[in-house]
Amino acid sequence: MERDFFSMKFPQPLRLLCFIWLLSYGEMYAQECNRELFVEVIDLHDGQPLSGARIELLESKRSLVTSDSGMVVFLEVCKGPQTLLIEHPDCMPITQRVRIQKNNYVKIKLEHHINELQEIIVAEQKVRKGSPTAAERVLKTVEINSYQSASLGDVLEGVSGISNIRTGHHIAKPVLHGMSGSRLGIVQDGTRIRDQEWGSDHAPSIDAASTDRIRIVKGGAALRYGGDTAAGVILMERLPVPLMDSLYGNFSTDFQSNGRGLSSVGKLQIARSKGSYGGFQFHVKRRGDLEAPGHELSNTGTEKRAFNLHWGLQNINRQFEIRYRYLDENLGILRAAHIGNVSDLVRALRSPTPLYIAPFSYDINAPKQSNRHHQAHLRYHFYDAQENRWQWDYDFQQNTRREYDVRRDSEDKRPSIDMDLTTHSLLGHFRRKAADLQWESGVAGSFQRNFSNPTTGVKRLIPDYYQTTLGGYANATYRPSNQWVWEAGIRYDYHFLDVKKYFKSRRWQALGYDNRFTDLVIRDSGTQVLIQNLLHFHMLSFTTGAQIDLSSNWRLGINYALSDRPPNPGELFSDGLHHSLAIIQYGDMELTNERMHKLHLNLQQKSSNFDWEVEAYGGYSGSYILEEPQGLETTTRGAFPAWQYRAVTARLWGLDADATWQFHPQIQWSSQAATVVGENRSDNTPLIDIPPFNFKQKFQWTTKNSRTLSLALQHEFVDKQTRAPELITPYNIIQNGEIVYGSIDLGAPEEAYHLFGFSLTWNTQLWGLQSSWILQGQNIFNRTYRNYLNRMRYFSAEMGQNYQLQIRFEF
Repeated sequence: MERDFFSMKFPQPLRLLCFIWLLSYGEMYAQECNRELFVEVIDLHDGQPLSGARIELLESKRSLVTSDSGMVVFLEVCKGPQTLLIEHPDCMPITQRVRIQKNNYVKIKLEHHINELQEIIVAEQKVRKGSPTAAERVLKTVEINSYQSASLGDVLEGVSGISNIRTGHHIAKPVLHGMSGSRLGIVQDGTRIRDQEWGSDHAPSIDAASTDRIRIVKGGAALRYGGDTAAGVILMERLPVPLMDSLYGNFSTDFQSNGRGLSSVGKLQIARSKGSYGGFQFHVKRRGDLEAPGHELSNTGTEKRAFNLHWGLQNINRQFEIRYRYLDENLGILRAAHIGNVSDLVRALRSPTPLYIAPFSYDINAPKQSNRHHQAHLRYHFYDAQENRWQWDYDFQQNTRREYDVRRDSEDKRPSIDMDLTTHSLLGHFRRKAADLQWESGVAGSFQRNFSNPTTGVKRLIPDYYQTTLGGYANATYRPSNQWVWEAGIRYDYHFLDVKKYFKSRRWQALGYDNRFTDLVIRDSGTQVLIQNLLHFHMLSFTTGAQIDLSSNWRLGINYALSDRPPNPGELFSDGLHHSLAIIQYGDMELTNERMHKLHLNLQQKSSNFDWEVEAYGGYSGSYILEEPQGLETTTRGAFPAWQYRAVTARLWGLDADATWQFHPQIQWSSQAATVVGENRSDNTPLIDIPPFNFKQKFQWTTKNSRTLSLALQHEFVDKQTRAPELITPYNIIQNGEIVYGSIDLGAPEEAYHLFGFSLTWNTQLWGLQSSWILQGQNIFNRTYRNYLNRMRYFSAEMGQNYQLQIRFEF
C-alpha cells in the first residue's frame, strides 16, 4: 500500500532537529524584517515636496500615500532588495529598486505635470526663487498672453516699481527703481541677453510672447547672472516639458484699432515618454501709423517677425537641449522728430502738435530703426549620485542694428548707423543641496566683437571694439528652520576692452586728450586722430540677506547688495548724432566703475481675503553714470540737443506697494503704487529720467465659474515729476530779420494724468477646442498727455484711444 508523504513517521531525533530549525528560521525571519524605509517624493525641477503620491512595496503588496511633506515611512521592511512603485495623478509612474541593509532613506524625483494638456503652461506655481531673500514678483502665462502684441517693456509695466524709458510708443526699455540699461539684467532661459543696450532707445531684443513665465528679482541679489545688476534681474523662463507622450499648443490672433494692427502667435510642442521633445513658435506683427488725440503720429508703424525652435532629450536625472531664436523688427521713428534748424526745434518744442503730419500709412520710412537678433543655445545638465546639479551652457548671439536718418539725397538708402555685435558666452554652474544648506558656484566667460560699418558715409557713433569677460561666483543659502533663511554670495569679474576710435582733432584737443593720452595715438592725419585704447576693469560684487517668517501670515525680508558695473562702450565713446533719440551724444573716455550700495526691505502679510506687500529700498553710488543735456548743436543734418555722459555722486530711494482684496467671492480689487527719488549730490539737483509717482488699480468681477466670463476695470494715475532737474538751454534764432535770444528747459516735467481702461474675457469651447476671447480698451476717454520718460515727448503727445481684440485657441 502506498503511503502519503505527510503520513510518514520520522525518527524522534530527526523530528526534534526539524522543530529547532523551524524555530530558528522564524526568529531569523523576525530579526530580518524589522527595518524602516523612509521615502520622500519631490518635484524634479524645483525640489518641492509632492503630496498624494502612492508608494507601493511590490514584494509585500503594501502601499502608503505621501503627506504634505512628501514623506512616507514603511515599518517592518525586510532586509534585501525591494522594488518601489511610485504613482502620482500628475506624473508618469516609475519603479525604483532599493537594497535594504539597515534603516534606509530614499528620495524620489518625479516629473510633475498635470494631465490636462491645455493647462500645462499655467500649471507650475511652485518655482525656485532667483534669490531667497530679495523681493520677487512672478508674471504667469495668462498675464503674458494678454499682452501678446506688446513689447517686453509694456508687459513689465504691470509690476510695481517698473516703468519704461521710451522712444515713441514701440521702443521701450524697462526701468526698475529708477535704473535701466545694464543695471537691470535680462535673462532668457538662463542666459543673459547681450545686445546693444548702451542707448535708451534700444529696446531689449526679446519677443515677450516666446516665454511662459517672467520673474522680476528686485535688488542686486542674483549674482549668478552678473554683479552689475544694481536694479535687479528679469528672468524669462519656459515651463518644463512633460516626460510623457503629448502634443499640445496654441494659436492666437490680435487686432488693434489704433494703428490698425494685426499680430499672430502660434506654438506647437511635442514630447515622448522616452525623453525626446521638440517644438517651435512664431510671432508676426504689423501695425501702421499710430494716432494721438486729434492727429496722426506719422511714421510710427512697426513690423515684427520672430520664431524659435528647440529640440532636446531628457530623463529624470539629465537633460540636453539645443535652441535657436530669431527676431527681426522694423520700427518707425516719429517723422516730426527730424528738425532742420534751431528755429524749427524751438517751434517744435513749443507746439502742441507735431510739425509734420501726414495721412495714415503702413509704410515705414526714415527715420527708422531695424533690429535683427540671432541666438543659438546649447545646454546640458545632470544630477549625480549625491543629487548635486551640474550644468553647462554655451550661447551665441548676434545683434545687427541699423538706424536710418532723413538724408538730403533721398536716393541714398544707406543706414547712418550700421553695427553688428557678436557674443560668445560659456557658463558652468554647480549646485549642492544638503538638509539645511545649499551651495551654488559657477564660472562664466564671454567674448564680444562690435563692428561699425564705415561705409555709411556718417561718422560712427560707437567705435569698433573687442570685449572679453571672465568671472566666477559663489553663493550659500542656509535654512536652519522653516521660519527663516539666510544667504550670502560673492562674485568677481574681469573685463578687457580693446577699442579703436577716430576723434576729430578739434574735439581731441578741446577735451585735453592731446596732453593726457598721447600714448594712445596710432595715427594723426591733421584733421582726425586714430587711437587704440586698452581698458581693464575689475569688479567685485557681494550680497547678503535674510528672510524671516514672523508668523503664519507675516514675512520680513532684508537684503544688502554691492554691485560693481563697468562703463559700457556707449558711455565711454559715444560721439555723434543718434537720430533714434533725436540727440547728439558724447561719451567720457575717463569714466571708471560704477559701484552702488543698495539696501532692500520687504514686508508682506497674507490672509484669507487680503494680501499686501511693501518694499522699501535705498541706494548710494559715488560714481553713478548719467546722461543729461548740455545745450543745442546744429549739424549738416539739422539741430539737436547735445547730451553728455558723466559720473556723479547719487542717491536713490523709494517705495513699492501692492495690495489685493477679495472682498466678495466674485469681486477682487488690486492695486500697486511706486515712488522713487533720485538725487545728484555732486550738483545738489534731482537726477534726470526718474519715474514720477504712479498708482494703478483694478476691479475684477468673474462669474461663479471663473473660466467662463470676467470683466476688469482699470485706472492709472501718473503724477507730475516735481523733482525734475532744470536743464535751461539758451538759444538765438533769427525772426523777421532780427536775432532773438531765448531759452528752453529740456528737463521740464509733464503734467499729471489719469488713464482708464477695461478688459472683458470670455472662455468657452469652440470646435472641440478651448478658446479665449479678450476685448481690451486702453485710454478709453482719449486723454491727451505726455509721458515724462518718453524722449519723443518734445515733439508729440502719447498714443490715444485703443481697442484690442484677441482670439486664442488651445489644443
